[in-house]
Parts: sequence; structure tokens; C-alpha cells
Amino acid sequence: IVVTGMGTRGSLGNNVVDTWATVTEGRTAIVPWEHDLPKPYDVHVVAAAAAVASAELVEIGMKHKQIKNMHRGVQLGFLATHEAMQQAGIADGASARLGADIDPTRVAVFVSSGIGGANEIIDANRRMSGIDEREWSPVEPLAKKDPSNPPPSMTLRILPDRAASVFGMNIGARGPMRVNTT
Repeated sequence: IVVTGMGTRGSLGNNVVDTWATVTEGRTAIVPWEHDLPKPYDVHVVAAAAAVASAELVEIGMKHKQIKNMHRGVQLGFLATHEAMQQAGIADGASARLGADIDPTRVAVFVSSGIGGANEIIDANRRMSGIDEREWSPVEPLAKKDPSNPPPSMTLRILPDRAASVFGMNIGARGPMRVNTT
């Protein structure tokens, strides 16, 4: 196995260098949670990644319509993919496309997902149930509104293989695309 490039975007840092510095200096990403959470959660700390600005994604070749239809985890992963491609020297300049000298049929995309777009399912459940954001429960039935009419982008946003397909299509990979999910 040869590691040619690494990328990360998470609570410890917005790139590999910052993340490694946080780890080696013994700093933590866990901070007090200052916001109210919907019932029944009683959370007081969080280790959240920084927000993703649409401009960051547009700058590396993502279209606004694509950004709107992908959940935050995919956005973070795409930025990490771009960093890894830059490190490996296979990106086309500042974009997240493969360089012209790279055979796209020899580029595979493998992504692991712990839970896919579960946060999107919970959010859609809340909205479709007509429950106030601060009073919802993830086990509340979808009966208050028409459960056969979910938000239009929900299907695209909840697929566990969304990350692999978004990365592969946007970088121009034509090899295998796989996802491992638990």
C-alpha cells in the first residue's frame, strides 16, 4: 500500500497539517455546547467540524445545485478529497478534477460511512411531522404530514454511497466506486 495523499476536514482541523498539530500538541476539539438541543437530548459538549462555506466548494469546481443536494458530511469529505488530490499531485491545478496526465479509468473511489445521511432522515422526520424544532423526537411517527411526500432532495441526501458517487463524478474518476457502511 502506498499513501500518495491525505486529506482531512473535521473537528481537529481543516486540513492535515492543522489536524496533526492539534493531535501532537495534545489539544482537544471537545468544547462546551452553547446551544439548546431538541428534546430528548441532554448534550453539554461537542467536537464539531467548522462550517463549510459554499464558496469553498465552488472554488474547487462544485456547482451550487450539487452543494444544495448534499449533506454536510459529503461536503466535508469532498474538501478532504481535494486536499488529498493536491497532496498526491493528481489534481488539475486548484480544481478538484484529475489532471490531464491521469488515466481516469485507473482511479477508484472507496469511501467508508458510519451512518450515511442519518441526520437528514431525522431532519426530514421532524419537518414532515410538523413538530417544532425544539420539541421533536427522532422516534416521532411521520403521520402528521403526508409521509409519502418527503422533501425532494431527501433521497439524494440520505444515500450512504452519496459521498463515493459525488467524489467520483466531480473528480472525473472512471474506475470502481464503492462505499462501506455500517
